[in-house]
Formats: sequence, C-alpha cells, structure tokens
Amino acid sequence: MTKTAKDLTQEELKKFKDSYRQRKIQQDLNLKKRFDEAWRVAREAAQVLYKNYQATKVKVFGSLLDRSRFHHWSDIDLVVWGIPDDIYLRAYGAMIDFHPHFKIDLINPDDCSPLFQEVLQKEGVEIK
Repeated sequence: MTKTAKDLTQEELKKFKDSYRQRKIQQDLNLKKRFDEAWRVAREAAQVLYKNYQATKVKVFGSLLDRSRFHHWSDIDLVVWGIPDDIYLRAYGAMIDFHPHFKIDLINPDDCSPLFQEVLQKEGVEIK
C-alpha cells in the first residue's frame, strides 16, 4: 500500500519538502535561461527582418514582455512594420524555421483591428 502525506514521518516529510524546493529552484533557473534565450532569439530575428526583408520597425509583445506570464511553451511574438507584401510570406517562412526551440509568430499590424494596433503600438517593445 502506498503512503499518503499523513503517513510520512517528520524526516520523510522534510526530505520531500527539501527535494521539492530544489526541483522548484532548478525549474525557475531553467525558465529564466529560456526567457533570456528567447530575448536573444527575438533580437536576432529582428535583425534578419531588418536586413533581409526591409522591415522598418519590429516590436516584441506577448508573454516575452512579462516574465510572470512566460512559461516553458511560450513562443516569440513579433509585430513587424514595413515588409513589402510581395516578400512578406518569405519573411514569415524564414521565421518558421528560424530557431529549433522557439516558435516565432510574425504579425502584420495592417491585418489587426484598430484596437489591437493601438495595443501593439503602446505596449510592444521595439527592437532596433
């Protein structure tokens, strides 16, 4: 028969709590590393969009702006201005395969509602 929490001795309970605390610390460290890596990838992607696809402005939005909302499965959300329509799909395709550990969502602000455009302008963080 398996033990429940009420069946654990004080020593077993302490070991469990210590082990849990260590796992939580390690998970937090791993998530911080992933968050920092996501920002590095976002900056690299922005440079590619400026250099190869004529972007005039690139902003990050979404969970990358708020560490408390960022999780292991978070993607990188970029809103991009200035890419000509005739090469936008190529830019989008380049972002699909840009990094093996992060999905990059490329948003054209012209395809967004006026309200969402306003949110992107105000809350997005520009990458130059």
